[in-house]
Amino acid sequence: MDKIGENMNQLGTGIKKGWTENYYRFLTVANLALNKVARPITDGAFNFIENNITVEEEKVDTNMGESIKKTLKQGVIKSHQLFVTPLDYLGGVLRTSENELAETLKKEYGIDTNQWVFSRENLEMLEKINLLADATFQEVRHISHFKSMRYLTAWTIIQKLDRKVRGRQAELEKAQADELRDGLNVATLKIAQAELMYYALFAHGTYGDVMNYVYSGRNYNKLLAFVDYTKEFIAYTKILAEDLLYSFWDATPYRPAYCIAHNRYRREIVLCMRGSNNWADFATDLDFHYLKFKIMKENDTKEMYLKFEFDEHTQLVYKDRIGENTKYFNFQEGNEAFNHHENTLESGFAHAGMLVSAISAFKEITPKLEEIFSRPEYEDFDLVIAGHSLGGGMATLMAFLYLVHPLKAMKGDPKEKIRAYSYGGASVLSKDFDLYLKHVVTSVVFGNDIVPRLSYGSIKDLCKIILTFEQVDLEEPQFLKNILNLDIGEEFNDIKDEDIAQVQRELDLYQKIKRELMDSVKLYQMGNTYYLEPVRKPKKNEATKGGDADADKQKASQDYDFMICEIKNKDFFEEIIFSRELVKHHFPHLYEEGLQSEKVYYKIR
Repeated sequence: MDKIGENMNQLGTGIKKGWTENYYRFLTVANLALNKVARPITDGAFNFIENNITVEEEKVDTNMGESIKKTLKQGVIKSHQLFVTPLDYLGGVLRTSENELAETLKKEYGIDTNQWVFSRENLEMLEKINLLADATFQEVRHISHFKSMRYLTAWTIIQKLDRKVRGRQAELEKAQADELRDGLNVATLKIAQAELMYYALFAHGTYGDVMNYVYSGRNYNKLLAFVDYTKEFIAYTKILAEDLLYSFWDATPYRPAYCIAHNRYRREIVLCMRGSNNWADFATDLDFHYLKFKIMKENDTKEMYLKFEFDEHTQLVYKDRIGENTKYFNFQEGNEAFNHHENTLESGFAHAGMLVSAISAFKEITPKLEEIFSRPEYEDFDLVIAGHSLGGGMATLMAFLYLVHPLKAMKGDPKEKIRAYSYGGASVLSKDFDLYLKHVVTSVVFGNDIVPRLSYGSIKDLCKIILTFEQVDLEEPQFLKNILNLDIGEEFNDIKDEDIAQVQRELDLYQKIKRELMDSVKLYQMGNTYYLEPVRKPKKNEATKGGDADADKQKASQDYDFMICEIKNKDFFEEIIFSRELVKHHFPHLYEEGLQSEKVYYKIR
C-alpha cells in the first residue's frame, strides 16, 4: 500500500508539473500574441482612421470642416483609449500570472524558464537587438531592397576588379616567397604551423563532425539526430574520456557552450569555446553593437578591472547584466578594498553581445579553473583557450579577462601562462587592445572568410557604400550600368595593361570610396595574426567525373597551395571581401586542410 501511495504521489506531482509547464507556455504565447499581434493591429487601425479623416469641402466651409475633423479625431482617440484599456489590463494579468508560474517552476521543480526559447527574457533581448539593428540601418531604409542589392553588386564588381589588378602580383609574391623559404628558419616555421594545427583540433572538436556533414552534403540525417557533443569532442581530439574535466553544451543567450580538458601530453588545461551552433549563439552574434569600456588600475592595490561607459542603447540592454564595472571579480561582494586612486590603462570598444557572453562564461568557468589549478597535479600547468567563429571571439575575450583578472590559483605571470588560439574568430575588440594581447592571442583567418571581417563598423561602411552608389545612380545612371555590365572572371592571371586602362575610372571610384568613406570604427583580430591564403596552382586538364563528395573535396584542396602570411597591419581585415567563398571559407575543415598542407609559403604583410 505504501508503494502504491508513493506511486500515486509521484503521478500527482508529475501531472501538476506538466500542467504548470503547459499553462506557463500558454501564458507566454498569449502574452506574445497580445503584444506582437493584437496591440499593433489595434494601434495601426486607429492611427489609420485618425490620419485619414476627411470632410468634403464643397458641402461645408473651411472652418466648420476643420472643426468636424478635430471632433472626429478626438472621438477616435477616445475610442482608441477605451479599446486599449482592457488590453492593458489583460496584459498586466498575463504578466503577473506568468511571473508567478515562473517562480513556481523554479522553486518547486528546479526549472529555469529563462532557458526556454520563448521565455520573456529571451523575447525582450531579441526585441532590444532588433531596435539596435533598426537604428543601424536607419540611414538606408528609404532605399528599396532591390536597389540596395544592385548597388552592393556594383561594389562587388569593382572590388573584384581591384583584386584582379592587384592579383597580377600574386604569382610574383609566390615566387619570391618560394625563393625566401630556403633562407628562413624552416624548423621555426614548421613548429608554428604544427602549433596552429594542433589547437585547431580542440577548437573544432567542440562541433565534432557536424561541420563536416554540412560541407560534404552527405549524412545530413546526422544533423537532425541528437548530437552527443561529449562523445564527438573526445573522438575528434582523441583525448581520453577521463581528461574531459567539465563540459556545458546547451548554449543559451549570453551563455556560450564550452568544455575544459586536461592535455596530459603538454601539461596544460585547455578551455574550448564552441562557435555558433544554435539560435542562442546566433542571437549573440547579431548583438553587434559596440560597448565602450576602459581598463582601470588601482594605484595602491595594483588590481585591474573593466569600467563600462553606457549610451542609451547599451544601457538599456546590458547594464543590468554586467553592472558598471568588474570590480566584483577581484573581491567578495561588500569588500571595500578599492579606493578612488586609479589610472586608465587603455580604453576602446568591444562587440557588446560577445563581451556580455564572455563575462557570463568567466563567472561560471573561473571557479572551476580555480579548483583545477589548486590541485597539486596541475599547479604548474598552463591555460590554453581555443575556439572557432563565435568560439574564437570568446577565446580572445576570455584570455583578455584572465589577464585583467588573473586566476589566483595559477602560478606565474599570466602573460606567460595563458595562450589563446582563434580560428576564423569574430572580431571582438578595437585596435586599442591589440598590444595588450600580443604574444598571448594568435588569430588565424582563411581566405575570404567573412566572419573575422564583420563588425558594426564594417556594416556602417556598407551603408555608406549603398548611399554612394545611390548618388552615382542619380547623377550618372549609365556609369552604374557600365559597372554592372563588366565581365570580371574569377581568375587573376589573364588581365592585360590595356584592360586596366579601360576600367581606370571604376578603379578610381573604388579607391576613393575606400579612402574617404570607409572610416567607421571597426573591431579587429587580436594578437599575432596569420592569414592562410589559398594560392591557385596552374590549371591542369583533369576532372573527376562520378566521384563522391570526399574525392571532390580532396581535389578542391589539391587545386591550391597555401601561403601563411603574418599580418602586421591589422587594417588588412577591415574590409568584407565579396566572393563566392566568403561563407565557404569559414568552415573549420578548410583551416585544418590549409595548415596540414605540405606546400606552405611564408611572408609578412
